Amino acid sequence: METKKIMWMLKKDLMVLWRHKPHLMSLLLFPIIMITLFGYGMGRSLENIPVVLVEQSEGPVTDQTVAAVQNMSLYDVKAAMDDPDKAGEWWKMGRLNQP
Repeated sequence: METKKIMWMLKKDLMVLWRHKPHLMSLLLFPIIMITLFGYGMGRSLENIPVVLVEQSEGPVTDQTVAAVQNMSLYDVKAAMDDPDKAGEWWKMGRLNQP
């Protein structure tokens, strides 16, 4: 019963939005404008993002991918490991932010 009410309310709200075009346009355009403005305001340059790589497979393609990510200036690879749980612990403990 609750699902029907939610779907009815969603349909009603979408019909109201469709009938009032300025609200629909603002709903679609404002997030795009804000993302653009904040992107330019933040300098548009990302570098040295701390990451831990989780290697879940082995082979030459994996090795090439890991080497490529390690050589990028965008990422600061803190470690490369094969255990996702251990990588999650690193993230939870804040070890990614340590120099």
